[in-house]
Formats: sequence, structure tokens, C-alpha cells
Amino acid sequence: MFFKKKPTYIIYSWPYSEEVGGFVALHNLCNHLRKVGREAYIWPAGLPTPSTADSKNWLSLPFNRRKPLNVNFRLNQNFDTSVAALEDLKNSIVIYPEVVAGNPLNAKRIVRWFLNKPGLLTGEIKFTENELCFYYQEAFDDPTLNPNSNNKLQLITVLDDVFKQTKPIEGRRGTCYILRKGKDRAPQADELDGPTIDNRSHQEIAEIFNNHEYCVSYDTHTMYSFYAAMCGCKTVIVPEPGVTKSEWQPIIELTYGRAYGHSDLEWAMQTRELMIEHYQHIQSENLKSVSDFALKCEQHFKI
Repeated sequence: MFFKKKPTYIIYSWPYSEEVGGFVALHNLCNHLRKVGREAYIWPAGLPTPSTADSKNWLSLPFNRRKPLNVNFRLNQNFDTSVAALEDLKNSIVIYPEVVAGNPLNAKRIVRWFLNKPGLLTGEIKFTENELCFYYQEAFDDPTLNPNSNNKLQLITVLDDVFKQTKPIEGRRGTCYILRKGKDRAPQADELDGPTIDNRSHQEIAEIFNNHEYCVSYDTHTMYSFYAAMCGCKTVIVPEPGVTKSEWQPIIELTYGRAYGHSDLEWAMQTRELMIEHYQHIQSENLKSVSDFALKCEQHFKI
């Protein structure tokens, strides 16, 4: 009996960094695709590609067609991931995050994964025709680019072994801050009355969260605001001007444990335990989510 070979998935990504949620998601997608029985690799972003190198330079690059690219590229040793070989591009499905312009790998089958609102971080949207689009959460979807409202792909990596309450909530004082993607609308760090968590290790951040009563986040979509609540902080998202709470986050479960503005603090404290339960449930759904994703891709591209 003849069995049709499943396609290879190539995830276009930057080196793994625990500090960048998008990079964690891309590497974890490769990890989970392998868990559901798919062949998957990571293509390092920034390398010369078929669309940026002329034929002579392309052939002179340090590639062995059947061996992984000879590059210094950080992977998460706890994930089942590896770097692609040039040969892996053949007949592959290439997955680009929304911040990548165009089609640098000259792929015939493109999946675009919205890990943030398209255009928000880059100021422009440069996608190609006939892309299959998925979004990480409803707040990142764009119906003008993605006609399939059911194409959700969410992989939650909750570091609850690091981010947990280790000190009593009672008696805490002071405020810590999350700037990250919201730094352009936040005061300078030296103008704040407490520490920022930016550019610190996870262990340092967890210690800061456990030592403060409040955490104020100028980044409206970051896992660190959930981590602050998990550590016992009264966590406040600073609203963007003109953006209502339902526009910020239309899924009620994803508002648990966090206040959208200081007037919403009672909600945040009342729903903190619900938030922890919700994320425990979501993690158990990761494999099903990725399996459904792969099936949708293969049906769409008829392979």
C-alpha cells in the first residue's frame, strides 16, 4: 500500500530567546509539529536566501544541501528542534510570522502566523498572494487579510515553575513596570518610581514581581503581565488611547488576572485564580491545536 509522505514544515525564525514571546512561539511550533508526527525545521532569519542572493553567491554559501545549515544559531535544548538543510526547502510549507516582509525563501506554500497585529510592529504589511493565515489570538486577527476566522493557532508556554507566588501578598509595597513593546508611550525608566523588568533574566523578573504590590504594563499584549499576576502582583495594563477593554481583548478568559486601567483592579484580583486554571487548561490543548493546524495546512495546499 502506498502512503503519501507528509510535507516538511519550515519555520522562519530568529534565535531562541526566552525574553521574546514571538521567538518562543516559533520555536515551540517546530517542537510541537514534531510531537504530532510532522517533519519540521527552523530556518534562521537573516541568512541570505534565494530571494536576496544572486545565484553565484547562493551557491558559495556554507550549505550542504542535505546537512543542517552551518550557522551559529541558538535553539532551546528542552525543545525537539533543529536547523533546516537546504534540501528541506523542497516541497515544504514555509511559516512566516507577520513581521517578515514578502517571501524571502521563495516558497510555493506560505503560512502567515499573526503573532501580533499585522503592521503594528513594522509599520507596513508586505504579504504575498494566496497565503494561508493564522492568528495567535483574536486581538491579532485582521479579517481583511485572513478570511478564515477559525484559523487560530495558539501555543501557550507557561513557565509556572519560575513565575509563581513565593512571598505573601500581604505587606507588599511599591510598583514595578513592564515597558517592552510599549516603551514608546511610557516614561523613561529613570523617571519611574520602581524597577522595570525589561532585559532581565526570568529569575530576576520573578523576584521583582514577588517583591512588589503592583505591576504596571505599558505593553498591552505580553505574557509577562500574566506572570506578574501569577506571582501575586496587582497587575494593571495601561490602556492605549481610544481602545476599549473589549477592543483590547475580546476573549474574556484572557482578561482574567489583569486590570485594563486602575479602575479595573477589582476584576483582576477576583479573577486571578481563574486565570491560573485557564492557562493550565490551555497548555493541555497545545497538541490538539497544532495537529488541527497541520491538517488545515495539508488540506488547503492539497498535499
